[in-house]
Amino acid sequence: MGYVNYLAILVGALASIAIGWLWYSPALFGKQWMRATGMGELTPEKKAEGMKKMPKALVGSIIAQLVLAYVMSYFAQMMGVATSYGAIELAIWAWLGFAAVALVHPVLWEGKSWSYFAIVSGYSLVSFVVVALIVTLWV
Repeated sequence: MGYVNYLAILVGALASIAIGWLWYSPALFGKQWMRATGMGELTPEKKAEGMKKMPKALVGSIIAQLVLAYVMSYFAQMMGVATSYGAIELAIWAWLGFAAVALVHPVLWEGKSWSYFAIVSGYSLVSFVVVALIVTLWV
């Protein structure tokens, strides 16, 4: 890969995490996601358990989103993507070919619902688009 804009990669990763916090919050799809995963309603006990896992999960999420942003940047450079339209097209194809395909397996094999698929893959799609726009257009 030629030029690597590490600041754009970092900002893209942080933007993806921020989208996830909002996406899975009670304000958007948090309650529906909990039902779709079989966790039920958020109780004080579940909230406390989640808070214990938060540091480890957050570090893992940061690493995963840094990888996503770096790979998206790599793909954009290799394909010569330099416009917002190209970035969105790249994100949609990457989502369809990688994330959506991987996320359909829990529905097909693990008994997850299509609403689970819609929530989780919807976050991935929005995240891919935002990250692709940031790493492609931030020169």
